[in-house]
Amino acid sequence: DRSEGSRGPVGTATPAGPQAVVPDADGTIRLVAAKGRGVGREIKYQPEFRSFGWFRAADRAEWDLHVPQPGLYDAWLTWSVDNANAGKAWQLVVGGRRLIGVAGRTGSWETYKRANIGRIELPSGDQKAVFRAGAPFDGYLLDLRAIELEPVTPTD
Repeated sequence: DRSEGSRGPVGTATPAGPQAVVPDADGTIRLVAAKGRGVGREIKYQPEFRSFGWFRAADRAEWDLHVPQPGLYDAWLTWSVDNANAGKAWQLVVGGRRLIGVAGRTGSWETYKRANIGRIELPSGDQKAVFRAGAPFDGYLLDLRAIELEPVTPTD
């Protein structure tokens, strides 16, 4: 329950704190909540859901990452949001590049969905990824479990 008067169980800091993210063997960059940092007054890491929750308009999630080779990546978002809070704008900024979208319905805070949110061109090197609201709003944005950046192969 996320009504204004109810805080419910509040999460804790991420298990190991922020860690620089490096690609998996297949080149996928996994920006999971447990390896990021929540910045803001309300956002909390929720270990029981492995996600950032209590995500208000002024909050953001950040990751430090290393991109070994420049290239085009398919971006995938794993999130949950109840129907009353769905529809709010978000933005993902990595290496100066930006993707924008809207938090689609998943049916409840406990039901997570994974969907492709677009393609993003990334330069090589050390970078910061930032996920935040795309516009002011009341209520909550979403619960963010992961963003996965999968390299696009020439045949894609």
